[in-house]
Amino acid sequence: MAAMNSGNNNISSYMKLIPPLYMIALAYITALISNNYSSLVIDNHLFYPIGWIIIGIGLAMDISSAILFARQKTTVNPHGKSKHLVTSGMYRISRNPMYVGQALMLTGWGIKNGYLITPLATMIFVIIINQLFIKVEEQRLTDIFGSQYKEYMKTVRRWL
Repeated sequence: MAAMNSGNNNISSYMKLIPPLYMIALAYITALISNNYSSLVIDNHLFYPIGWIIIGIGLAMDISSAILFARQKTTVNPHGKSKHLVTSGMYRISRNPMYVGQALMLTGWGIKNGYLITPLATMIFVIIINQLFIKVEEQRLTDIFGSQYKEYMKTVRRWL
């Protein structure tokens, strides 16, 4: 991490933001672009409930993951130091269910509103989170938990 900070201060300054802010910013940009170009919006009433269902699934993933972290008395802050390696609940399926949940919320919000550029916004979110957070977190968790985390990485996928 120190090598990364000294070599690229731009990346470390972006990391000080938390992932939900990127999700919100991308949702806002998607709405701004879509609302200014009506050809990028589909008005279909079926999208509304489907979008809300996807948002609900994403929110449930985030909340249930945060509860697991609280029970283990470790931090959900991507900049904080983990005290325990959480591998139960949603973490048996994904190493990053909170990020999956946020990607789902962004996707559901775009579907609910009929924004055609939603897949692009979600793809950008995934790239940002991979580059600015997950890779750094994986190195930090390897440093803290060593072989235990390396084994976990072998058995559980990064996203889904």
